[in-house]
Amino acid sequence: MWNTIVYSVVSVIGVLLFASMAGYAFAKKRFPGKETMFWSFLAMLMVPYHVTMIPTFIVISELGGVDTYWGMILPTLANAQAVFLMRQFIASLPDSLFEAARLDGCSSGGCTSRSCCR
Repeated sequence: MWNTIVYSVVSVIGVLLFASMAGYAFAKKRFPGKETMFWSFLAMLMVPYHVTMIPTFIVISELGGVDTYWGMILPTLANAQAVFLMRQFIASLPDSLFEAARLDGCSSGGCTSRSCCR
């Protein structure tokens, strides 16, 4: 039971962290190659997990991650479905919400003043 709790909690927190950052970048930022990268994420959704299972095991085995928590957790962090869902959610948020946060002293990269970080 302890293994399941550790795996679940760390995986969920990691996926939420990485997917929310990538979703925000895809939804609200402008950078070169954004559309190509996003379409690559969508293409990854079309590849079944069973196709990548053995190559993933080989990579984790070469990195020494067999029989470790990190060997189970790291492959789950690259979750294209979570990035897609976060992008769709963040794109639905109004830009006025982000403008209000900037007026309160926050930047898109994090807090810049103490009033925002309380």
